Amino acid sequence: MMRRMTSSVRDVDDCSRRGRRRRSAGVQTTGAPMPTTSRRTAATLATLAACLSDTAAGPLPTNTPTSRTWLYFSSGGYTGTIPTEYGLMTKVTSVYLQSNQLTGTIPSELAAFTGTTYNYQLQDNELTGALPSELGKMTKMSYYLGFHTNKISGTMPTEFGQMTKLYYEFYFGSTHLTGALPTQLGNLGMTNYWSTAGEFHIPTSKISGTLPTQLGKLKGLGNFYVQSNKICGDVATEVQALSSGVTNWYVTGGNSIGTICGWQSYMTDGRFTSMGPTSTTSISQDSGDLTGTIPTEFGLMTDLTEINLS
Repeated sequence: MMRRMTSSVRDVDDCSRRGRRRRSAGVQTTGAPMPTTSRRTAATLATLAACLSDTAAGPLPTNTPTSRTWLYFSSGGYTGTIPTEYGLMTKVTSVYLQSNQLTGTIPSELAAFTGTTYNYQLQDNELTGALPSELGKMTKMSYYLGFHTNKISGTMPTEFGQMTKLYYEFYFGSTHLTGALPTQLGNLGMTNYWSTAGEFHIPTSKISGTLPTQLGKLKGLGNFYVQSNKICGDVATEVQALSSGVTNWYVTGGNSIGTICGWQSYMTDGRFTSMGPTSTTSISQDSGDLTGTIPTEFGLMTDLTEINLS
């Protein structure tokens, strides 16, 4: 802890020196003055955040010292892509790049932050492309993993299930993620946390398939948000059991819970306007102008008593 704070204080010193140079060059800054020694530990991160915000705007710097243990460029109006050079900072334990205007894909080089233990925040940007599976190597991650409110796409890497110490925030909502959630997410560290404060947060995306039964192991959850996706099928008993212990349980809204997966596209098939859900008892399409094949999914309508396709 002392080593980490020493490095963080050094970052503040470096930032303050840059601020003094900017002021001496006629550039106005509003960075807070360095705190006294007795208050330095408590104020270090706040000072660093203020200082870095003052020197923001434009691309992220690429000349950041590789010895830095905190990568803090939050809410600074930064634009452009995330430098691959950041992967050289192998001592980083927390990443704060959220609330900027960053674009492009997430470099796989950022998986070099294998010592990251506390925060990894890239939310509220304009990042695109797939989540690098290499990020699953951050097995020491314990507190906050945030990628929400971006334009990232593709499926959730199964390797993220290797973060077995992550007990608090798993945030991926408001993205373009698709496909089914991997069963490995049931290995996240929210399995038995004393405060039941963990958050599993993937709403308003394009996740499909059924909720993995393995998610029922996340008994340390306080909030479970997966609404407004394309999730289908029944909720497994093991997962449903979580609802009695969480503060916020948002699952059914905007999904197709209770509908057999794969049926949604046929429910909106323009050829069969009366199809409805699998509980439909009658289909009458006798217009005489139907073309194409009869969907095999018709066999799922076990309550069907009448069909007229003449």
